Amino acid sequence: MFKAKSSRKTAVLFLLILSVLGSCKNSNSWVARKYHNTLAHYNIYFNAREQFKEVFAIMRETNPDDFRGFVSVINFGDVANLKNNQPQMDEVIKRTSTLIDKYPKSKWVDDAYLLNGQAYFLKGDLYASREIFDYVIATSKDDKVIYTAKLWYFRSLYLQKGKIGEAESYITSLATDKKFPKKLLPDLNIALAEVFLKQDKFSQAYKPLKESFRGLKGKTNKYRAHFMLAQVCMRMKKFEEAEMHFAKTVKMNPPYEMAFQANISQVQILSAQQKAYEKANKILRRMLKDDKNIDFYGKIYYQMAINELNAENEVAAIGLFQKSIQESQMKLDNQQLTTSYLSLGEYFFERENYLIAGKYYDSASVTLDEKYPDYEEISGRNDKLKDLVVNILEIQLQDSLLRMASDESFREKSIDQSIAAEKQAKVNALSRAKINLPGNTLGALTTKSTFPFYNPQLRTQGAAEFKRKWGSRPNLDNWRYTSRLKKILSRAGTAKVENKDSAEKEDPALLGVSPERKVYMKRIPFKKSEKEAANQKIESAYLLVAQQYQYALDQPSNAIKYYLELLERFPESESKPKVYYELAKLYKKEKDLANSDLYRKYLADEFPESNFLKILDGKTEDIKPALSEASIGTKEVQEAYAKMVAKYQEMDYKGALELKFATDRNYLGNSMQPRFEFLQGLCNIRLGKKELGLKFLDQLIVDYPNTLSAKKAQEVLDANRRLENPVDSTTKKLDDDWAVYDGKEELFYILSFAKGTNSNMIRAALSDYSKKDYVLEKVEVSKAQSFGSQVFVYISGFSEPKVTKDFLNRLKTNATLFSSKGLFEYEQAWISKTNLQKLVVNRQIRSYMKFANI
Repeated sequence: MFKAKSSRKTAVLFLLILSVLGSCKNSNSWVARKYHNTLAHYNIYFNAREQFKEVFAIMRETNPDDFRGFVSVINFGDVANLKNNQPQMDEVIKRTSTLIDKYPKSKWVDDAYLLNGQAYFLKGDLYASREIFDYVIATSKDDKVIYTAKLWYFRSLYLQKGKIGEAESYITSLATDKKFPKKLLPDLNIALAEVFLKQDKFSQAYKPLKESFRGLKGKTNKYRAHFMLAQVCMRMKKFEEAEMHFAKTVKMNPPYEMAFQANISQVQILSAQQKAYEKANKILRRMLKDDKNIDFYGKIYYQMAINELNAENEVAAIGLFQKSIQESQMKLDNQQLTTSYLSLGEYFFERENYLIAGKYYDSASVTLDEKYPDYEEISGRNDKLKDLVVNILEIQLQDSLLRMASDESFREKSIDQSIAAEKQAKVNALSRAKINLPGNTLGALTTKSTFPFYNPQLRTQGAAEFKRKWGSRPNLDNWRYTSRLKKILSRAGTAKVENKDSAEKEDPALLGVSPERKVYMKRIPFKKSEKEAANQKIESAYLLVAQQYQYALDQPSNAIKYYLELLERFPESESKPKVYYELAKLYKKEKDLANSDLYRKYLADEFPESNFLKILDGKTEDIKPALSEASIGTKEVQEAYAKMVAKYQEMDYKGALELKFATDRNYLGNSMQPRFEFLQGLCNIRLGKKELGLKFLDQLIVDYPNTLSAKKAQEVLDANRRLENPVDSTTKKLDDDWAVYDGKEELFYILSFAKGTNSNMIRAALSDYSKKDYVLEKVEVSKAQSFGSQVFVYISGFSEPKVTKDFLNRLKTNATLFSSKGLFEYEQAWISKTNLQKLVVNRQIRSYMKFANI
């Protein structure tokens, strides 16, 4: 009887549970909500969240830090790194989407949407992540979820190239939001610090970074924040505070590389604060004895070199820089290798030893990356020095070849040295190849270390990658210059002959010469015509070196030296009037009026009708074009100018400059000279040598003040001044201060319309149009932003500026795209990155549209 009653009770209870659970699917009851919440959280969300956290932690551990600049508390790497997380994040996205579809009444839906957006972010789809964060911000009622989504929205802007201005505007607006949750304040302060540091605003980052420690959780976050704050304190010369935070970093047992950087930074503080360079180097020498520091020898030697340089022990410093280079090459530490090369380049540059400086800058350019501090300035200096060094080497080479032609003893000795050097290079290459054979552990076995840092396989891979990119190279710092010299030598020895037999018959110097030596003998200018060609190359190189010292490097004394040597070696040079003119100007600039007058007199005595004399005397109105094409050089000059213009329009700026130099050699001082000079300035600007190009334009105005070319040059200079020195807000309204487009910046398409229009429909129309007609472009339509009574959206991601302009022009002819969506009054334009950043801050959309459509 008891068993029967018990069985009935169990059956009734089971049926009751089934009926309750069956009613949960569409019910809004307490039981249904608990049911949805429990299954959503423990069956799906928990697992998805754990998977996300695991990938997030691994990413933070594996992404290398770049200690040349400020580190980040969360080092996401770049978008390419994030794409490696795609398989795991796709699984997270799948799970969160299942939760949203299956348990729509669960309280975890908002969290699932947020995690979904974070997963898209972590797989590198920043645009999709922002769309989801936007939805969470608009629909969630949980403040913590909303503001967490806003912080991740900021991170997607911060990480995307070209959006740092927008990211700063977004996060600073969050900092003034009174509703911002206190629990998220550490994350907000770190975000503020990082966006400031990315723009090198370290003094602005100091306060929020200090405040971030209030409530900051997690060991990794803490030691990275301490290191970051220590770096800021060093830049602000708060050395005691910096040392304290570096010490705290080490105590928290971070990864060894960060601990090493903290330790070596403390040595830097000792050098900077106490000037105790010998004491600092004693500590560094102890660090060299620690096996754990083997991979960091390049950094240690570099810091020792800096200390010796500060102590004015220059010979010791150069030797330590060289050791740093050797160690960095061996450990494949390209960051330190670049820094060491640049430091030596800077050392010799400051001492005006430009030939050696140029070689080090050129070596640094092989490993220089865009993330390097002052990348553009370094690249610009390297370009200047590269041109200078190549021409100095050309002089040395041709002089050496000419001496070989006349001095048999010197010739034989030089050829013997070249053959020996080539054989030794082959031996060295073979030796390195054997060391780098897969499975060969010679590099590891021969070291004194007992700590297993060396990785032969990694060295082999690096050598193979180098060979794939650059080919086989001798183990020399200046192999790139060696390569250039070989090309120059090849050009010198490529006289057109019918065959080898006839060449030997024509040139007795090659008779009976072994094939090994004949390779070198063929390059030597024995014939009169070859000697004349070699001298012409020397003369041209002298002129170019002098001009590079004069204009690119602003070194008047060196420019004068090379101009004078040119006159001494080539007294009948066709460039003589130009050289007299430049010397008169340079001596005047150096306030040596006696010599300035002397070379003005030479010009007047020897070339009384020269246009250069008229320029010196300020009589530019007397410079008139020749009236007849039969006049000497006029037709040829016009043809040369037409060709130079064609090259410029084809964007072959180097080819255009070569035509200009050729015209200078043959027709220097012609009536069209101002036009050539103007194009020369523009070509240099287009080649990235902006400073040099502007100097040429400035000189053009001085030399030809009343010409049309001078007026055009002045317009370019004025535009550049407006670009670099925006008018102060006290004299001109901010909304009128738009930058003139420089032809290089990324361009965006922008559309503005009045509030009240369905912006989502407009965005969808733009997206559909882009996917249909610009299928190869990876463009993104931004979210709509309201500025007063106006709304604007923009499209980013165009591959080239001309594609953006084409997109705009085609939309202007499309009368139905917007009208079919109910939009009849709107304005559209293209906008540069600089102006878009200003627009986000000043919100003057009408002003920009007026500026853009003038």
